[in-house]
Amino acid sequence: MLLEAVKQTENIKIVDLKFLEPGHTHMECDSMHASIERVTEHTKIFWPNDWLNVLRLANKKKPYRVNIMTHSDFLDYKGLKDKIMIITKKSEEGENVNWKEIKWLRFQKDTPTSFQYRNEYWKDFKIVNVTRLGRKSITSTTNQNLKPLYNTVLPISKKKFQNLQEMCHSKDAVIPKEFHAFYKALYFEKPLGSNNNSDDDSDDEICYVGNHEEIFSFAS
Repeated sequence: MLLEAVKQTENIKIVDLKFLEPGHTHMECDSMHASIERVTEHTKIFWPNDWLNVLRLANKKKPYRVNIMTHSDFLDYKGLKDKIMIITKKSEEGENVNWKEIKWLRFQKDTPTSFQYRNEYWKDFKIVNVTRLGRKSITSTTNQNLKPLYNTVLPISKKKFQNLQEMCHSKDAVIPKEFHAFYKALYFEKPLGSNNNSDDDSDDEICYVGNHEEIFSFAS
């Protein structure tokens, strides 16, 4: 996926993926998570859109950019991998590739048929060609069409749907009335292995009442 992303995105030249040592995993994003957590301590969240304000208010000096995503924004890279990649056990230098020992992966736009790796941060990069195995070759990924990962809104389980309704309408309801319409319109499915003759499973296998699915991503 990263190899394809760096090829298809104009403004990205290199993607580095580093696997940090246990106990030494501090990253820049940790401060973002801490800022968000501080805001949630003083904010009531009743539905997903409340997270928009939380993320936007987490850093007042330099507000985070929040992108709203739906199921149609996710692409299926697994099918693409099967078409374009060959997993080899040796690097171009003849070294055995031990995936569990890799500390650093690098994907570059100017080398679209290979990636580099390091087993130690201070060692030189080794090269792995993913489109050649002996005399066999696979065509370049350029202009490959990626298929959507999901064709419809992802449903929640029926049990979760029922629990949410109880949180709206029970004697000890905790969700205010202005949000009830959102939760009533959620997309849910029957549990696997359910008895079609039981009263609890009288609904269709998937019940769609609305179109509420939003996923938030954010960046500094």
